[in-house]
Amino acid sequence: MYLSKKFVQLRLRNKLMVWINPMSVNIKVGTSEPNLIRYNAWLDKLKTQYRVRGFIRKPISQCFTLIDSFLINSENYQPLTLIAENRKYHKVKDMVEKRKDFQNSIWFQDLLVELEMNGQATHKKITMHSPEEVEAFMSSYVVELINSLINEGFNLDKAGDVGTALIGADGSIHKSKAGEHRFYCARALKLNRIPLLVRGVHEDWYRSHIGGRKDLKLLEKRLLEVQHNHS
Repeated sequence: MYLSKKFVQLRLRNKLMVWINPMSVNIKVGTSEPNLIRYNAWLDKLKTQYRVRGFIRKPISQCFTLIDSFLINSENYQPLTLIAENRKYHKVKDMVEKRKDFQNSIWFQDLLVELEMNGQATHKKITMHSPEEVEAFMSSYVVELINSLINEGFNLDKAGDVGTALIGADGSIHKSKAGEHRFYCARALKLNRIPLLVRGVHEDWYRSHIGGRKDLKLLEKRLLEVQHNHS
């Protein structure tokens, strides 16, 4: 069965957002768009082997994104790992515990090592070129994020974006790669309610809970049940 992700997103919009207890999510999965991995590999081949330019690859990539399925089969669903064993989670948890002395945190030290090795340290689109800039980033960005979560909880107006998730075959929420730092902070702080945006579901879960039809009303109801199970 094929169910367009764009079709689901345009019709359900914010109803794809589930508010859950982050401590109830114990499994991490990879990208929130696993169906596109094979297509992206093909696009990379066009670039490296056939020298196809970006202005040609870009519309092809947009077409792949447009037809991406909301349902993920077992072959495409990426391997699962425990969040409790994830290094990034431990780095964030360590930072939460050492937020008043962040110079001794794993995160701060990792950035200093990266700076020494590469001449710069990066976080997303932020680039740091000196220890002072690393320290400023930690104090103004990371510590402020943690303090905001402590004082206000998850504030959608301030967050800018919401972390993503997939629903596995058994109905469990799996944290996917987007908004990980904020989610891990909330988990380390043991907050009881944060949002995650469902970007796809395992086709086995869909079939067992909704059937072989495109029923978005029933999908919305089932997502509320998933939310309840992770509250």
